[in-house]
Amino acid sequence: MILECRQVNKSFVSDAGTLPILNDISFSVLEADTLSIVGPSGSGKTTLLALCAGLDDATSGEILFEGKSFAEMNENERAYIRNRKIGFVFQSFHLIASLSALENVMVSLELSGDREAKSKSLELLERVGLQHRVNHLPAQMSGGEQQRVAIARAFANRPALVFADEPTGNLDEETSHMIEQLLFDMNKEFQTALVLVTHNLNLANRTARSVTLSGGRMIDRVPTP
Repeated sequence: MILECRQVNKSFVSDAGTLPILNDISFSVLEADTLSIVGPSGSGKTTLLALCAGLDDATSGEILFEGKSFAEMNENERAYIRNRKIGFVFQSFHLIASLSALENVMVSLELSGDREAKSKSLELLERVGLQHRVNHLPAQMSGGEQQRVAIARAFANRPALVFADEPTGNLDEETSHMIEQLLFDMNKEFQTALVLVTHNLNLANRTARSVTLSGGRMIDRVPTP
């Protein structure tokens, strides 16, 4: 088991009172699994992703990564998991503007002390079809090319799990299909679990399982492992 959410609740307290964001969320992610978290804007998808990545704490319930609760980890342990065990793909790419495509992919490998960072990054950029763009800055690439760099970066450390948060939200239809296929191909090739956060039902239907949120509650889970 890579990830497990057990009756997770999240709420925020303000002067106006307590605002519930997530209510009684339970699901699991298996090795090499594909799972989508579906729901409209405001349903709690991004909050749930932050909890599952150890970026925030649940108000109650428990989230386990590879069998260990985030609540029992210190920040260094959480940071290690995010840097070495989890990859991220965002809607807005989040590349470092001053670094080339190659350097953007190399960052996480260099931080982990990998002496083969450059060769591995070159291989990944070739894998996503960008061997001709290795020295280009993000501003010199199209949105689809930037997202392919982001995917190469996400898989650089051979993580156990990749989160993709609305990965095609800023792309045209043709480019979106290419990015979707690349994510699923990499999931199979590297045996990395893939969790897609999306409001796109067509994309969600491509995953083995899905969790649907509405108003912070699970209204569907198909199928249960």
